[in-house]
Amino acid sequence: MGRKLSFCKDDALAKARDMFGRRGYEKTCMRDVANELSVPVASLYHSFGDKNALLTASLEAFFEGTVKPKMLALAAAEHPMAAIEAHFAGLIECYSNPENTARGCVMLHAAGDLVEQVPEAARLAKQMMKFSREQFMAAIERGQELGEITRVHDAEFLSAHLMANVIAIKTWLRMGATVDRLQNYTRQALAILRP
Repeated sequence: MGRKLSFCKDDALAKARDMFGRRGYEKTCMRDVANELSVPVASLYHSFGDKNALLTASLEAFFEGTVKPKMLALAAAEHPMAAIEAHFAGLIECYSNPENTARGCVMLHAAGDLVEQVPEAARLAKQMMKFSREQFMAAIERGQELGEITRVHDAEFLSAHLMANVIAIKTWLRMGATVDRLQNYTRQALAILRP
């Protein structure tokens, strides 16, 4: 009887998410992820099902473990404007690190390009983006009440503006924009929130 091989599912989901983000959904196969984890490909199929299910599970783990806690903390921050600025600085820092450039980008790819191929992942990615926008809106509304954020524009418009800038940062970093340029861009993009 052969020895039983095991692996950490959280590690597998993180590795799969990074590989999907770096290589793209089409160019990543179950065998690639299995090789990266040094486990038989059959173990991945047994644990997650097919590639579509692995993508969906990796997105869900990213949402529950990273996106949701960060966005809830942002919405509840004592100083919403400072929290929004810190959030964008953190995005630039995280996504400009060559080892982390794939993190989260697969969410954008799933929401826009994989609607027909992997509808469940596309639905989940859109839900994640909607949740993030709602938390931005909550932070903006609190910031408006505190006088930290302008009331010239309503919270719905400003939250859409912030989501558009999250997407822009991730896209530009993948295209090779420098950190200095993105920091300058972000300062100008966030200036619209100031009273």
